[in-house]
Amino acid sequence: GTLVPDAGQIRHGDTDPTRFANDLAYVGQDPVLSGRTLRESLSWSSDASMPDMVEALHLVGVAALLQRVGGIDAPLGERGAMISGGERQRVGLARALLRRPRLLLLDEALNALDADSERGILTMLAGLNPRPTIVIVAHRPEAFALCGRLIRLSQQHPPRIEERDHATHQTYEVHA
Repeated sequence: GTLVPDAGQIRHGDTDPTRFANDLAYVGQDPVLSGRTLRESLSWSSDASMPDMVEALHLVGVAALLQRVGGIDAPLGERGAMISGGERQRVGLARALLRRPRLLLLDEALNALDADSERGILTMLAGLNPRPTIVIVAHRPEAFALCGRLIRLSQQHPPRIEERDHATHQTYEVHA
């Protein structure tokens, strides 16, 4: 939830920053599936329609999950215990996409997937229209293949910032 200050207001210029909360979606490495069913888990953060939910599940590649568990209203177990970690991550991503965020933060959100599945998800995200700004936090270099700008955080200071030309596959270091 939103933390409210004891006194005063938090503002960014003339804008209340809490209005940006609807423009942000976060997917961590172990998304919490709050409902007992796929439908309940997907509707947790949006009022999406059934067709939108099914489309989001197809986008993230869990159509087979729908068939295996018996549909969108089938039980998933406590916190999604009846499905794999990769399937939980995909459901968490589908839930985030249903919000239609302007900023999508993926924090190790695909680490339970194999490299080919991860590439498929990232390609799908790159093709979204409208496409949100996507911030990826990951350890596997494959996760950054489609990134236009890469900031590597390490022990060195300042952080290394790279820009990529996807047409030529060349990387250029940018000095901030």
